[in-house]
Amino acid sequence: MKIFSAIIIAATIFLSGCSSDSTAPKDFLNVSYDPTRELYADYNEKFKVHWEKKFDNGIVNLSHAHGGSGKQ
Repeated sequence: MKIFSAIIIAATIFLSGCSSDSTAPKDFLNVSYDPTRELYADYNEKFKVHWEKKFDNGIVNLSHAHGGSGKQ
């Protein structure tokens, strides 16, 4: 279930960033429970490299928030 949630979140983030103006800076926030903290720390770095290659050095700002639902 956690992996499925992470995949859904990643797909949503990717699709929300698609637009015709690929050179404008994009801000993304990964929000999930604490057990996925390490996953998104690694994923964010890889996604940033992917984004910059795909959109010709497009700027992407990634951040993440983790904790129980009451902390979000």
